[in-house]
Amino acid sequence: MKQLIPALCVIGALTVLSGCAALGESTDYVRHTNSTLVDGLDGSDIFQFQAKAGSQFPENDPDAEALRIQWLEAWLNALNKCSNGYKVTNRRAFGFAEYNPAGYDLVYELQCKVGVLPSAESPEASQ
Repeated sequence: MKQLIPALCVIGALTVLSGCAALGESTDYVRHTNSTLVDGLDGSDIFQFQAKAGSQFPENDPDAEALRIQWLEAWLNALNKCSNGYKVTNRRAFGFAEYNPAGYDLVYELQCKVGVLPSAESPEASQ
């Protein structure tokens, strides 16, 4: 029995480590560690997408920017937000004194597009 306990500990540790290795390859893991979506403050309909830049995802690199937009869209899909699309109204760096406990570098302010239902008088409604 005494020999079985260390063997079980080793098996358990290997299982945990292999699970962590799989997380490192996950696009969701990368998105979660490098960005977040914040609902509108004070009931506003403006969302904030906050993301990291830096050496791995440079602020002005087109490929890194495309990746950040993929993260944003994945957040919106995961949270069932902006089903009619969205518009980025502002992109800026975090301010020096701005509350930023996660250490993000960029803030994107966005609004969901509002879907327009066809009216009874419009040509789309009769089709």
